[in-house]
Amino acid sequence: LKSTTFKCYKMVLERHFLPLHGENLASITSEQLGAILSKYKSPADMTVLSSFWNWACEPPRQYAKIDTLDVLKPKKRRKVDRKKKSKIVTLLPEEAEVLLSTAWRENKSVCKSLAIAIFAGVRMEELKQLEPRHITKDHIVIDEEIAKTSSARHTPICATLRAWIDACDQEREPSEGTDRIVTSAWEVEYNRVRRLAGWDVTASRIPEGTPLPTRGTWDRNCMRHTCATVAIRTGKEIRDLEFEFGHNEGSAMLKKHYVNNRYLKEDAEKIMAIMPPATRSKARTA
Repeated sequence: LKSTTFKCYKMVLERHFLPLHGENLASITSEQLGAILSKYKSPADMTVLSSFWNWACEPPRQYAKIDTLDVLKPKKRRKVDRKKKSKIVTLLPEEAEVLLSTAWRENKSVCKSLAIAIFAGVRMEELKQLEPRHITKDHIVIDEEIAKTSSARHTPICATLRAWIDACDQEREPSEGTDRIVTSAWEVEYNRVRRLAGWDVTASRIPEGTPLPTRGTWDRNCMRHTCATVAIRTGKEIRDLEFEFGHNEGSAMLKKHYVNNRYLKEDAEKIMAIMPPATRSKARTA
């Protein structure tokens, strides 16, 4: 098991299944699981438990019985209009680079926030609530208070994101504050950066002579979609991405949207190679 997967399994098992810690997995019945699960309604925790149980049932382990999972099957399924197909919008390497370089030039705090969205896939609603304490050396901790699914998770910080975070922190103006990762004037600065980078976004304080937008409208989930797509294209396991992204609909949705799209591996690698100007300057000097 990878460390992130292990942490997710451990967190859910310790939180909800203490009464069963003395039992062998093979002897646990559907009734026992059902009695415990009836007290909890977190879809994310159910997803983690299902994934753990499947892992325990796989050969050569076969520690548990697959039939016990019947209790985890939802009784009702949300109705989906099959005629409405959601389009997954991702950033191309040149788009991600111009967005980050514009943010780097205009506002280091906004740049740091965008880097977290692109390279860690943190939801915008969660990003707005992140504080410096949530960012450790290796992970971004999305705790229960800010997680959309009310289930805590740990999102790894890749080397590219680490470089952007460190560079932005070094260049950041002291007056920009430290209570939240995003700036106090987040919406204004976020809109301004996107408009200056070429997207058709309504923004204020745009300099005279700024070219008309050429990149079309902005998709609100494009940075998260980009992160997931790049992760899959560069070899991340679906099971790990499911935990890191806090998905409560299982791996089927991830496979549908990200595994089968036409994003090129070479473009994914180009995204991961986008480094902050400060880092590039040091590399050229060396």
